[in-house]
Amino acid sequence: MKNARTPFAFAAAFAGCVALIIGGCNSDGTADNSILKGLEGFGDAGKGLASGLRVHGAFHKSQEQFSSLDEYHVGRAAAAQIIQQYGLYTDDAANRYVNLVGKTLAEFSMMPEVYSGYHFHILNSDEVNAFAAPGAFIFITRGLLRAAETEDELAAILAHEIGHIQNQHALAAIKKSRNEAFVGVLATEGAKTATGEYGAQVGDVLGGMTSDVLATLKNGYSREQESQADNDGVGILRRTGYDPAAMVSVLSKMEKRLKPGSKDFSSTHPKTADRIASIKSAAGGTAQPASPPRQARFDAALRAARAQ
Repeated sequence: MKNARTPFAFAAAFAGCVALIIGGCNSDGTADNSILKGLEGFGDAGKGLASGLRVHGAFHKSQEQFSSLDEYHVGRAAAAQIIQQYGLYTDDAANRYVNLVGKTLAEFSMMPEVYSGYHFHILNSDEVNAFAAPGAFIFITRGLLRAAETEDELAAILAHEIGHIQNQHALAAIKKSRNEAFVGVLATEGAKTATGEYGAQVGDVLGGMTSDVLATLKNGYSREQESQADNDGVGILRRTGYDPAAMVSVLSKMEKRLKPGSKDFSSTHPKTADRIASIKSAAGGTAQPASPPRQARFDAALRAARAQ
């Protein structure tokens, strides 16, 4: 009789383990590693259930809300690598001025409040470029500063980058990678179940997000995202009191500073002529002469930073 009861005892123990798992899952839908490893003691059936729970957990992680704190931490990590690659320009007066203009613009954006506020930095590079990382970390190179000849044109560059922030364009790359990671977990675990094998621990589906952001900044946003950032930037300029047509004038000056084959905004953005054509109607007219007070503070703050 002892042997006859063994299958039933196994089934009861297995059912009890399943009930324990269902009741003991984490709030994010995942199961603890100790529980998953416990299931493996029940042979292929247990391994199959553990595999299913891993897929279930990966799906929940791929779909869970990405908080402002998560965004800040990923953006800060990406910003640290950008700084390491380019180096910061350490002129305090210049950085204070760029932050003054940038944060004023941010107040008139559709996302004036972010987890740790907006951060604007000048990169000590001749490359003609700018970056907007998650968490509202915005960078502009000295090479791009030289293209701006007025405060309105500087504001136009920063307003475009704020447009990327308020539309969370960099986060789109993260969300895409998380869904791809879920598909990868599904395929991996499916293969393990089919062969009855259990390999290495499945990687965290949230891993590699910083790399995803950096790859996006390096390779550029889509044409639609760039157009959205341009148009939103024009709106920010208008609401802040800057000349919207400065977006057109600074784009023309930026194009003149490009060097064939160089790594600059032309390698990650649509053709400048196309951008100008698409925003001319929204910006309206031609750029107005800079007001003397604005021009004076622009020149005083950025004279050294814009020097060749």
